[in-house]
Amino acid sequence: MEISSNDYNRWKKAVVAIEKYSVLGKGELSCIYLYMNEELDFICTDDKKARNYIKEKFDESILKGSLGILEIMIEETIINKRELKKYVNEMKQNGFWIDKKILDNFLNKFG
Repeated sequence: MEISSNDYNRWKKAVVAIEKYSVLGKGELSCIYLYMNEELDFICTDDKKARNYIKEKFDESILKGSLGILEIMIEETIINKRELKKYVNEMKQNGFWIDKKILDNFLNKFG
């Protein structure tokens, strides 16, 4: 789903009013906008500023990052454990960064 430029500009004005979050990009703002207007279950982002904004303004339980999406995919049997490791490796090869301890704990959780 795509939001109109008018809706985006209206939402960005509201967010920009909070100075420390004025650097949120169109993608992050679109995710937040869609969550608020489409009754979605969660917001997916790895962007630190967006995550901080979401934690401050919403219930933290709605926040999912890349690993959270992979976890849902495992739980829903969309992917298996071997595929999980493959996807994590591909993400890392393409610039995904996460603390080694967090990643190790995540991978160990799924054996």
